Amino acid sequence: MKKYFLSIFLICFYSTILMAQSGQFMHQFELGILRGNVGNWDGSTMSRTNLSIQSFHGARITENQSVGITLGYDRYEQMDLVPLGFGWRGFQHLDKKVGLLGAFDLGYGSAFLEKRQREGLFETWYEGGFFFHPNIGLTFNAGKSPSYYTLSLGFKRQIAHYFSGFLDPSGENSFNSPLLPRGFSSLTQETYYLNSLSLKLGLFF
Repeated sequence: MKKYFLSIFLICFYSTILMAQSGQFMHQFELGILRGNVGNWDGSTMSRTNLSIQSFHGARITENQSVGITLGYDRYEQMDLVPLGFGWRGFQHLDKKVGLLGAFDLGYGSAFLEKRQREGLFETWYEGGFFFHPNIGLTFNAGKSPSYYTLSLGFKRQIAHYFSGFLDPSGENSFNSPLLPRGFSSLTQETYYLNSLSLKLGLFF
């Protein structure tokens, strides 16, 4: 899965560089929140509000569309993730001051900021996973410059994983199972499905 999204990223990156040579390079920086629910051990839920930062770097493919790469930072209660992927932006100017914005991001959220923990023979770590993030919003002319302020509302689905396991003292697998990583005698995986409403303010330039 990681190799698949790395390939997508490299294709988008080099395509963006080629298109940027025509002078149509574009950037968007956004700051906002991710609002959702988190489940408790007893089956109850509680609301959560998380910080989200994202930047889009792309190039126009038509007068009203641009594609490129997105890089961000999402701070959840359980972990910090760095989403990286493909992004699309579409524009429709209603007049000289206000316009419509459509966006879609697709990629992989990495958990490389989370340290792998080990106490004796017990080891835990996080891994990221697939995400997608469609949103719609408005653009507002930022004075006399060609820049625009953006306000967007969307839905973000992020998948992530938590692993905990016991190491085999011998360094081998006591249980000869292809499902166990080398050196582990047992391993537990928890999968998080983080569904959030997003509200973001940004600047397009």
